[in-house]
Amino acid sequence: MMLAQRFSIITIVNSVVAMQREHIRKFGISPNFASIRSVHLPVLSLHDKEVALEKIYAESVKAIDEDSAHAIIFGCTGFLKIADAVAQGLAETGRGVPVVDPNCAAISFLELLIRNKLSQSRLTYYKQNYLEKQD
Repeated sequence: MMLAQRFSIITIVNSVVAMQREHIRKFGISPNFASIRSVHLPVLSLHDKEVALEKIYAESVKAIDEDSAHAIIFGCTGFLKIADAVAQGLAETGRGVPVVDPNCAAISFLELLIRNKLSQSRLTYYKQNYLEKQD
């Protein structure tokens, strides 16, 4: 929500859509959710970067034009090294929206926490001694 008011998720196959919709619901961000679009490529087919890029770009255009998305989030960590190309293609056609690669976002967020010496609140997340017997 810091990047755009509405977002769409581009994912691999339809079978993961329900799970991703449930995440949106649980996070309480349904009002900001535009759509989930599938590229219909199983993970094992993602090795062909040209085909993946073409399909991801096409679904991103549809998410922006048809679903009013203002940002694109990849719903698969297998979409490696594609975000920059998708963002550039979108910008070249007048659709300059943020394209978020979950791999880069997660690593960058971890770096932010480490640099700022931040971790979870022990009042919220009790630190359990894992050497003790667990129930």
